[in-house]
Amino acid sequence: MNTKQLADFLNRVNIHLKEKYGTDFVTLIQMGLTAEELLVCILQFNDLYQYIKDNNLKQELFDFLNSSCDKSILMVPETDLSFAKKPSLKTFKKGGILSEEELKQVFASLRRNKDLFDQIYRDKIWLLETNIGKNQALKITDFKLFHLLGFSQPEIKRDFDNIRQILPTLEFEDIASFDSLYEVLMLFIANEEVLIESALAGDLRNSFNFPKIRIKNYAFERLGLIERSSGVVFYDKAKDENPALNLKSDVFLLRDIIRNYKLDFIFNGYRFFEEDDLVKNAETIFINEEGENSHFLTNQEASISERVGSFHPKKFEYVIKTVPEGEQMGYADEVIEFPLEDRQEMANKIIENLPQLDTSKIENLGGHRK
Repeated sequence: MNTKQLADFLNRVNIHLKEKYGTDFVTLIQMGLTAEELLVCILQFNDLYQYIKDNNLKQELFDFLNSSCDKSILMVPETDLSFAKKPSLKTFKKGGILSEEELKQVFASLRRNKDLFDQIYRDKIWLLETNIGKNQALKITDFKLFHLLGFSQPEIKRDFDNIRQILPTLEFEDIASFDSLYEVLMLFIANEEVLIESALAGDLRNSFNFPKIRIKNYAFERLGLIERSSGVVFYDKAKDENPALNLKSDVFLLRDIIRNYKLDFIFNGYRFFEEDDLVKNAETIFINEEGENSHFLTNQEASISERVGSFHPKKFEYVIKTVPEGEQMGYADEVIEFPLEDRQEMANKIIENLPQLDTSKIENLGGHRK
């Protein structure tokens, strides 16, 4: 079952749940039902049971339910996507205000994403190999995590005197320096209760855009660099008739997701930040929104990640300077190779759902029939 079919299936599940119980799939997860309990609930409906049985989907569905139960943010309103592009104060004035329960979900996601970062990205460089023979070394540094999770350093700097009254231990030098932003993020997470109280009182309206923070954390939870094969776009500015002036990323990783019961994609952009950089650092993360946010990638060539390998930064610095490109993966601390079936599935998702991309190099890989 591909992602679009799964989204359609979940819509069918919701119809049954609303008719019989007056609830939906997401609400049941938020109530604390386990993957096993959710599966039992779904299997009671004869047409859903028969569909799962006929297509041998029980284990696949269980894996998806298990993964869903592990996520902190399950749904994001459509308004979050527009609020994410606005300054904090304008978002607040336009009604971008989260409830106490929603804010608790945001902080739960912040904690989870901090753990994901520590486990997968911190002090690691990932060398990515694609089906078109292009390789790229990628990383997410401490200071970029602060931005990727939706916080605005310039807004918080401007609102520092106000925030200092809420968080007396925060120093201006901490928020002014890139090197301290991870520690500032940890301070925010550790002070969840006081920040939620301040947000509900409107005291953070000038510096914390919580709808933006929610959508960014929702996306980060679903990046899945090492879980499955990713789509990869090596951006060629010469092919872009309408460049995104605010972005300098030239490598984008693509991940398909189910957002509000519809198929969508996450784009994770990377670029060099210094002239002597050897590794591209994460710049941005955004939701495709049915092509609205990715129009600048029209006609860009799509490829698929075949395997990724992790390196300690010092080791990679030595390897990239002394080992030929085609042999570098052999020195990785860990290598994850994605099965052909997984790569084919990702290729088909891109071919069928991202028509703005040039998919000529992945059509044979995907076995796609035009």
